[in-house]
Amino acid sequence: MKNLRLCFYKYLGSVFFVFFLMLLSIAQNGYANENNIEQKTLSQENETIINDDIPQSGYYDLYARSSLRSSLGVIAGDFQEYITLLFDNVQTKASNFLEDLSYQYLPKLISQVPQKKYKIEYTDDTLILKSTIESGDSLGSLLNGWISFSNILNIVEESKDVFSLASLKVGKPIVFYINKKDLSLKHFEYELDMTHKVAIDFSGEKYRVDFQEIPYEYKLVYVEGTVKVNFFNSVLATNERAIFAIRLADVFTYDIDFAREIRDGDTFSALVEKQYKEGQFIGYGRIIGATFVNKGKKYEAFLYHDSEDEQKICYYNRNGDALQKAFLRTPVHFTRISSHYTMARKHPILGYTRPHQGVDYAAPKGTPVMAVADGEVTRAAYTGGYGHLIILKHKGRLESQYAHLSGYAKGIKNGASVTQGQVIGYVGSTGLSTGPHLDFRIKKNGNFVNPEEIIIPNKLPIDEKEIPAYKKYIKTVEAYMQNTKNKDEFIAEEWLKGIR
Repeated sequence: MKNLRLCFYKYLGSVFFVFFLMLLSIAQNGYANENNIEQKTLSQENETIINDDIPQSGYYDLYARSSLRSSLGVIAGDFQEYITLLFDNVQTKASNFLEDLSYQYLPKLISQVPQKKYKIEYTDDTLILKSTIESGDSLGSLLNGWISFSNILNIVEESKDVFSLASLKVGKPIVFYINKKDLSLKHFEYELDMTHKVAIDFSGEKYRVDFQEIPYEYKLVYVEGTVKVNFFNSVLATNERAIFAIRLADVFTYDIDFAREIRDGDTFSALVEKQYKEGQFIGYGRIIGATFVNKGKKYEAFLYHDSEDEQKICYYNRNGDALQKAFLRTPVHFTRISSHYTMARKHPILGYTRPHQGVDYAAPKGTPVMAVADGEVTRAAYTGGYGHLIILKHKGRLESQYAHLSGYAKGIKNGASVTQGQVIGYVGSTGLSTGPHLDFRIKKNGNFVNPEEIIIPNKLPIDEKEIPAYKKYIKTVEAYMQNTKNKDEFIAEEWLKGIR
C-alpha cells in the first residue's frame, strides 16, 4: 500500500506543476496579445486621424481604456481555456493512473494477482477486483500464490461430481476479494453459467467451496408489436433483443410456421421476465404469457405446471390444451421453403427428374438446426450427395433427417440422446447443393412421408380437476398484461407456487 501512496503523490505533484506552468504561460500570452492589439490599433490610429481628424490625445485616451479591456478579456479567455485544459489533463492522468493501476501497479503491489484488466471496487476493509476468464487461464494460474498448488488440485478433484473446474470457460466473470490489511485473498468467485457460480472462501491454507445460485433481480415486462416485413425485425423494433424473437417463436412453433405463415399486420404480445444483475440487464427469464394473431387467428399461451411431469412447466392455451406436440412444425426459424415434398422434381444439379421426399428450407449458412422431437442420434456423418447428415430415431417408429449441414453441434454423435428443440447442427451447402439450405425429411415405418402433413399427437391437456385453478391463474396473467395489476408485485421465486 506504501507504493500505492507514492504513485498517488507522484501524480498529485504533476498536477501542481502543470498548474504553475499554466499561470506562467497566461502572463506571457496575455502580454503578447496586448502587444498585438497595440500594433493593430496604432495602424488604425493613423487612418482615423487622417479621415476623421480626431485629436491624438483623445485617441490615446480611448485606446488606453480599450487596450486594457481587450487585454483583460484575452487573459480571462486564456484563463478559462487553461482551466478547461487543466481539468482535461487531470481527467486524462486519472484515467491513465487507473489503467496503470489495473495493468502494472496491482500486480506489483499484490504479486499473486494475475496480469489482467480489472474493474476495481472497494469497501472499508476489502479490495474487490472484477475480471473475466481469458484464453490460457486455469484455476491454478488464478489462485497460484494465494494457496498451495496441492490444495488447488484438491479443489478441482472435490468439485468434479458437481461442476468442473478443470477447464474454465473464456469470457466468464471472476471476482477476487482481497483483505486490505494483509493483502490476503478472502474470497474468490467464478461464474459457471447464467444461473450458478463457484464461491471459495479462504483462511490461510484452509478453504471452503460452495456451489451457489447467482442472485438476480427480476422485472416483469409487457412487450407488444406488429409484424412489418418480417417477424424477427419487428421484434427488434420493440427495442428487444434477437434472442427474445427466438424465444417467442419457440412458444408458438407447434402451431405457427414462422418460415412461411407470418404476414404483415400479424400482432404479438408477451409478458416476460427480464433478468438484472447489479442493475445491468443480462437476459430474459420465462415468458409467462403470450398471444400471437396470425392471418386473423388468435393463438394464446400460458405457462403452467406440466400435466405429465410435476418437475416441469409447459405452455397451454385458454382451454387447457397443451401447445407442445410430439414434433416441431419446422426445424429452423425465420427461413423460407425453397422446395416442397414432391414425387417429381428436376434436380438442380443432376438435371433429371426424380422424387424429392423432403422439404428444403433456404437459410444463411450457420443458421441453427433443431431436433423436431426427442430422440437418439443414429447417424452423424458425411454421406455423399446429402453432405453432412444427421438422422434421429424417435418413438412410434419415426425418423427425422437433416441434410447438407455445415457442421454438427457439440456432443452430436452416434448414440447421443437429444431433446426437442435442441440445436443439433447448422445450415450449410455440403454434398449436392446449389446454395445453403436444410433438406429435412421424415420417415414413418421406414417410408418417407410429407413433413408438412404428418399428424403427431399433442401432450396431455391439463387435468379436469386442475381447470378451476388454471382459469384463476389465467386471470392473474391477463391482469398483468392489461396493466390492471401492478407488475412490481410480481415475485419470480413465488410464481406458480401454491397454485395446486
